[in-house]
Amino acid sequence: MQRLFSICANIVIVNNTTLLWKGTALRKLFFSAIAAGAALSVAIASPASAAYTGPASWNTAGLKPVIVETGQYAWSIDGLGTLDGTGNIQVEKPAGGTVHKAYFVAAQVQDGSKPTLNTPSSILLNGSAVTFQYESLNASGDDSNAFNNYFADVTSLVSSTIDGQSAGVNNITVDEGGLDVEGTALVVLFNDSTVDVATVVLAFGNSSPSGDSFTLAFNALSAPQTQDLQMSVGISYSYNLDGDSRDGWQSSSIYVNDTLMTDIAGSFDDCEEADQETDCNDGALLTVGGVGGATTNPTIPSSDTWSQAADDELYSLTPFVEVGDTSITVKTSNPSSDDNIFLDAFYLKHIVATVDDGLADTGFDPSSSALGAFAVLSAGVASVVVARRRKA
Repeated sequence: MQRLFSICANIVIVNNTTLLWKGTALRKLFFSAIAAGAALSVAIASPASAAYTGPASWNTAGLKPVIVETGQYAWSIDGLGTLDGTGNIQVEKPAGGTVHKAYFVAAQVQDGSKPTLNTPSSILLNGSAVTFQYESLNASGDDSNAFNNYFADVTSLVSSTIDGQSAGVNNITVDEGGLDVEGTALVVLFNDSTVDVATVVLAFGNSSPSGDSFTLAFNALSAPQTQDLQMSVGISYSYNLDGDSRDGWQSSSIYVNDTLMTDIAGSFDDCEEADQETDCNDGALLTVGGVGGATTNPTIPSSDTWSQAADDELYSLTPFVEVGDTSITVKTSNPSSDDNIFLDAFYLKHIVATVDDGLADTGFDPSSSALGAFAVLSAGVASVVVARRRKA
């Protein structure tokens, strides 16, 4: 299944007054909306976001872009796998940063432990019950895996605590509430006036083990827009020990623009047990690219023996794009057919998001956003939002 996200990359301001529409696709979007009599609104705003209006619950394979945020943001991502049911998930706070948004994922919740959407669950974050808004239910057809994943906006549960903490790496407590959960993940977006404008996309769901692909599409990239493109992947139920031979690996392969980026994504980097090699097992098998990781990509070809340190699930997309490119296509597959890719998170500096309701033919859910286009002005100080309403 393919998912397509459209990104508007080449809109510039001259002398802070004249907007140059350099991408024909965006011109067509703007003027076709007017010609069709579509409801159109233009506003000056910074930051900006796209509201997800798709289904709250689904049981089909594929990741949905439930969050699209554009602004001057730093981000922090971390995961936690624990057999004790309680532990600390980490947040890396920039100096002077304040919380804009925070999102929480419970990965691989077993059938008997599934929470009810929009009702406080028994899972506690920072001492308060998490209320989940979205669920991606088991799409594998194998009840033994029970890849049920849950997503929540938890800004109100953590913002005051994190804002009161010092810059650097801090802990937030997680209590799985006795539920049968493989692990959790926390994404925090910080308001940070020292960084350039970026778009953050959080794609959540169940990636098909047999293979999924999705495309980030944009007007032709300029040089600055290729320099800091990051991707973090969240995976549960992957188990490998250092030294394991290739024929027994439980790992996923990720291709970017048809070039292999890694074939060793997975394992349990975020298991909190004292001795990962001996203590980590079912119930704590989770890895999320983020705090403590680096965007240095794995060596290709990879070694024939497993090394936990070789892939931290945090990647740079920069080596796979060139000036003038108009898309990034990411393909994933899991040869062992038993890993749960539940989150793909993108941090795209100098690029602003466009989600068009005309993308339905690509497999993208046309109801997933009412957003038409974003354009960054004046080096990210302000944004123009052109919003085309979704067809009834």
